[in-house]
Amino acid sequence: MPRHPARYAVTYGLAGCYMPNRCRTVNNESPAAILRQVKDAIRQPYAWPGGYPKYIIMADGESLSVESAREQWRDICQATISPGWHGSGWRAAAVDINWENPMLYCAHSGERIESAYAEDAAL
Repeated sequence: MPRHPARYAVTYGLAGCYMPNRCRTVNNESPAAILRQVKDAIRQPYAWPGGYPKYIIMADGESLSVESAREQWRDICQATISPGWHGSGWRAAAVDINWENPMLYCAHSGERIESAYAEDAAL
């Protein structure tokens, strides 16, 4: 670790994190906050109000459906919390809404993730 961990963190885009191994996302949310978002998405797969479909963005850039996240919850928790699981592919980065992408597919199940406004284009 360098002499000035704060400077190291700011230099590499990890502002506010003195342990680079523990910072998981670009927006610098804690692993517990990310898991809370994933758990909320599993419990409520549609955003309220509006009923917009949610999906999980993994740290490697892949998309994961809420159903697959429910099935793989333990692996997602382990990979998001433990620094040794970096290369597992199950590390969650964020939860988002699929607004208009009719070609968004789950990386685990291969099923199409429902979109909010582009359902006619998907058919």
